[in-house]
Amino acid sequence: MALSKRLLALYAMVKPGSIAADIGCDHAQLAISLVENGICDHVYASDLRSSPLSIAKQAVKDANLSEQIFCSQRDGLEDLAKDVDTVLIAGMGFDTIHHILTTQDNEVRWPRRFIIQTNTHPEKLRQWISQKHYTIDQEDLVWEDRFYEVIAFHCGDHEAYCERECRYGVFLVSHPLYEPYLRHRLDKIRIILDHLPKQHEKYLTLHKQKMELLEILADFEH
Repeated sequence: MALSKRLLALYAMVKPGSIAADIGCDHAQLAISLVENGICDHVYASDLRSSPLSIAKQAVKDANLSEQIFCSQRDGLEDLAKDVDTVLIAGMGFDTIHHILTTQDNEVRWPRRFIIQTNTHPEKLRQWISQKHYTIDQEDLVWEDRFYEVIAFHCGDHEAYCERECRYGVFLVSHPLYEPYLRHRLDKIRIILDHLPKQHEKYLTLHKQKMELLEILADFEH
């Protein structure tokens, strides 16, 4: 099964032999690929909505994987199977992801690893990870009509990340898409600043981010 670049980035971060839970599995493409290619022996696939879950169940049945992919309708990490060591969350905004991680925070524990692609505010996800003193162990950037960040972390203790790491990534500096990604962010900030009064409460914050981005990008010109 061919995965989108975004889902392929999550797939690539799953360690062979993992037991994964795909939260908000949509059509179960990721779960099917993980099992078909032998990355996972079995996967738990769940969705809050009945319509995509019905499609997921049919896709799993058509792939003859009903004994290895267990589909269920559930809310986030609710009643997560005890043997799950890898949690996949993708295609949601930060507020929804934050709700999932904090509402059932008893399921966010060592030695579980979380691989997350948030559609909005990846910097806020890193800030939350930093506040919890969890450890970011992998990051990726994907261009698929827009930029996406994929962040993997585990619940082992780590010192808090600095503000710049939260905002621009811990491991992304060597990524081939890092420079165009930063330039894209800079262009968006410039457009906002051009239309924002200097007295606006967000002006100074955005101006600071603009100067940070210019400083980081200057390193690529040397």
